[in-house]
Amino acid sequence: MVMKVNHNDKFLAKKVLLSVVAAGVMTGFVMNAEAADISHEDGQKHTYTAVEAGKVTAHKGSEIELNGGKFTSIKEKRVDKEDDRVGYADDSAESSGVGSKIVAKNVDFKGEVHASTGGTIILNGGSVTSGTFYYTDNQGAGPIEGYSTEIRSRGEDAYVELNKVKIDSNLGAFEGGVLTVNDSNVNADTAIYAEGGTVNLISTDGKATYTASGEGVEAVDGGVININGGGTLHTTNISVEDNGSKFITDGSV
Repeated sequence: MVMKVNHNDKFLAKKVLLSVVAAGVMTGFVMNAEAADISHEDGQKHTYTAVEAGKVTAHKGSEIELNGGKFTSIKEKRVDKEDDRVGYADDSAESSGVGSKIVAKNVDFKGEVHASTGGTIILNGGSVTSGTFYYTDNQGAGPIEGYSTEIRSRGEDAYVELNKVKIDSNLGAFEGGVLTVNDSNVNADTAIYAEGGTVNLISTDGKATYTASGEGVEAVDGGVININGGGTLHTTNISVEDNGSKFITDGSV
């Protein structure tokens, strides 16, 4: 096995748990979580102002509007039956299901922010700071291996948009999901990553900076990384693999 495969396998092992298992659809995995502090699945719109909580969740066509405040995350348990490993992730915002939406203005999030099939998350101002994901050993002791969490969009019609947000988090788009970052600096300690999805980094004044340490910038399995409007990219690795994968800039990056 070549070094490149080892390199990607370790990273993708994280991505399997953080993007697929979080949606609760992968065979062989079981997901358990504490109840979200704000959670709606009644198909109605709900508005909150200056709220402080652990996590916000919108399902089944529900819409949640947030004005100010912060979400500090809950610790979510994830069990990998195939590898007999247990993981825990900091999770602060989730939207899933057609028509489900979270719209936040000047809200601070710590931990995962993620939309899955049909879900939408739009953040205007505020910040997203990564939390941690880690494995424990078979006896539940740990952590024995850890990663920083990500902002992600996974599945058909899943969409995440960030406008003038302070981003200290990894980015990921999977299986048709779209993640768009407008006029926001990005500091990712592991990667800006697209696996069958699209990450758009847009800077209207050309001044945004995008830093991707660790794995760097990667597009695989038809994934697209699109940097438009200029800006500065800082990374030690740009990797494009498999048919349909693309790394695109407009020439001013």
